[in-house]
Amino acid sequence: MRFSLAWLVVVAACSSSGKSDATVDAPPVVDAPVDSPAQTAAHQLGTVTAVSYDGTCANATGSDQTGFRCAQLTVSCPGLDDAQAVVALAPATGAAKGVIVTHGGSDGMAFLGNHLEQPWLQDGFSLAQIEWLAPWECPKHAGSACATDPTPLAQRASMVDAGCRPATVVQWIHDSAQLADGTPFRAPGAAYCGHGASGGSGAFWYSLLQYGRGAVLDYVILAASSPFGRIDIGCDAANKTTLVPAPCDNVAATPTVWEFDDANPMSPGSSPAFNRWLSTTGCGGTPTADEAALYARSSVLADGADLNIATPVTTYDCVDAKTLNVVPGGGHFVHEALRANDPTGAKWKGQCVITGTGGNGTCTGESVFEDPTMQATAIADMEASCVPLQR
Repeated sequence: MRFSLAWLVVVAACSSSGKSDATVDAPPVVDAPVDSPAQTAAHQLGTVTAVSYDGTCANATGSDQTGFRCAQLTVSCPGLDDAQAVVALAPATGAAKGVIVTHGGSDGMAFLGNHLEQPWLQDGFSLAQIEWLAPWECPKHAGSACATDPTPLAQRASMVDAGCRPATVVQWIHDSAQLADGTPFRAPGAAYCGHGASGGSGAFWYSLLQYGRGAVLDYVILAASSPFGRIDIGCDAANKTTLVPAPCDNVAATPTVWEFDDANPMSPGSSPAFNRWLSTTGCGGTPTADEAALYARSSVLADGADLNIATPVTTYDCVDAKTLNVVPGGGHFVHEALRANDPTGAKWKGQCVITGTGGNGTCTGESVFEDPTMQATAIADMEASCVPLQR
């Protein structure tokens, strides 16, 4: 099922998830188009070329595993500069239960490397860890940095378009990554799952909702999900007091702010990051109509988002009551939109650590897995749910 972005705002306010938005400020509808010549309803994957393998990847989990390989590849997507990715391939010891693909946050220029990967590796999963040599979110590159995009705003490629890059690598790992003996890194028929955090959650949401990778991903766990849910709302300073429920099914949460307020210690640099990725100046202030349209069509829930994907997803968020971490606010919109098709939570689940008075644990900012109970829960969830999906 596909929905327009404006309609999704109504879904966010009227969801059947068991939480009511009546007590919080409803987010404004951005009166701007979300279509562009660079975006279509069915996004196509790019191509992978210039694949080479080496024996080492700096700072990759499992680099001491027998058979570890480091793949370097070039990713080409329509309307974007070519991008170089590194994929650290750490095979499980013995017969692997399956493959878990991981993607780091922010610019994606470092392997994820959190509390979960080593336990999963030890439990028998192989790891395929994605790292980029330049920010994957920006359409144009200058070496290892974003380049200014001179394309007029109305025709400019969006971050949904840039989502072609991680989606293409996710598919390449599934189809083509190899062990040292030339056999597939993922054994035919084995489970294929994903884990991303913060900006890396966006990489998986684009892959699932905009690029159809629910066709191959059997289960996905996302942390600090997702600053890319409704970028148009987050970039508008008019929303400094806009509150929405955090996407928490396990505990009642304090409503959280949804605006990239750089004075908020939990979102420093958010607005400059989006301005840098998209070659704009309006994020964090008063965007022009064309900038607002670009932010809207860069969102996970931009037009074309398919909310009927098969892949189950569980999100994990830290809701720090003292600092109102901005990330769960963006996740709210994605969670509520998906819940319109899954009111009982059979596939879409939101797990939160609420820190502070009346909370259920302790975490800071985006670091939900600082909490040992939630860390153990996520490890167990992947072990139980990363199995071949009957589609």
